[in-house]
Amino acid sequence: AECANVFKAERERSFPLTVMEAGLGLQLEKATATVDEDRKHILNCLACRALDSSVLPTHKNYTEVNQRLRGIFAVAAWRQAVEQDAVESLALPALLAADTARVSLCLDFHGSTRFDPA
Repeated sequence: AECANVFKAERERSFPLTVMEAGLGLQLEKATATVDEDRKHILNCLACRALDSSVLPTHKNYTEVNQRLRGIFAVAAWRQAVEQDAVESLALPALLAADTARVSLCLDFHGSTRFDPA
């Protein structure tokens, strides 16, 4: 398991934090889709409305899904943000706190250059 964590950390280290930043600000209701009907159906499904209804500009379910997805991105970005001293500037604690559906959290900093093993 330790080797797997080392490989995972190495793989994540090369993933651009700037790409993760886009996920941290995700707003599904403002996203586009290749086919606009797909966007309409997805948003209406989230809002528990008939798929062909007009899209609501806001809905509590959009907010909940956005918070959940941002929390997932925050967890994924956390280690790299620690390494780059960007946890606070990316607002990761606030994004994670807003993910009220999260019931557990596991962050692995094994091998991090920011932690002293002593």
